[in-house]
Amino acid sequence: MIFKAIFFGIEGLALRELSKDRDRRGIERGRGYRKVDPDRRRGRHPNRPHRRLRIASIAALLSLLFAFPAHGAADRLERWLSNFARVSAHFEQRTLDDEGGLLEDAQGRALIHRPGRFRFEYESPSPLLVVGDGERVWIHDEELAQVTVRRLDDMVRSAPAALLVVDRPLARDFMIETVDPADAPAPGFEWFSLVPSDQGAAFSRILLAFAAGRLERMVLSDQFGQTTYLEFSDIRKDPPLIADAFVFSPPPGTDVIGDVDGRKEGGEP
Repeated sequence: MIFKAIFFGIEGLALRELSKDRDRRGIERGRGYRKVDPDRRRGRHPNRPHRRLRIASIAALLSLLFAFPAHGAADRLERWLSNFARVSAHFEQRTLDDEGGLLEDAQGRALIHRPGRFRFEYESPSPLLVVGDGERVWIHDEELAQVTVRRLDDMVRSAPAALLVVDRPLARDFMIETVDPADAPAPGFEWFSLVPSDQGAAFSRILLAFAAGRLERMVLSDQFGQTTYLEFSDIRKDPPLIADAFVFSPPPGTDVIGDVDGRKEGGEP
């Protein structure tokens, strides 16, 4: 899997724990949740890789939004990111392979409210919802009728390519530099380059582009030569908040995998 390391931190760890638990006692049928079908649990779905690409990109973005940079270029980056603390935006995401071929073209809307709360709604090519309520991250795949839930802190700690999102300087995990305008992917922006210090990280480089006090673009390169481009538009600072924007309850009949109310799947405290 292209972004296996990052995605494992969000969903794969829950699947591994589920596999061990179900051999001992099966899966709890509570709250209207269905037993997870083994084939679906293994991700045998034609659109599954693209969903993982999307979630991996979100993980990288959130790690930047919730981290606290320190000194030098990172200080400047912190000032830029502080302007992205409470925003809503439309986003477009394209992922290309190592030969420039299109793997996925997706779009949707994002709502971010630091610290810890966010909502990403993918509208196309297929619906996918990711909600952070400050404590947990909920990933709802409508087509698979499946929800994965993890504690926010656990998710970040278990994702090698992502940063600890709470009280951890960006400079501890990345070499941060400004990008010379002559080397920038596009003119008219202030670009920052972030190279992870962990050579095993899923992303080899992240580029961030700022203009007019806003984060406008991201470019994420992975170890396999694939590149994901994120562009933000219709950016609105301090948007009115809908009361339940960062609240998620699994729909009845949905397979739920992960940590719900402090319990792992299978009902273990």
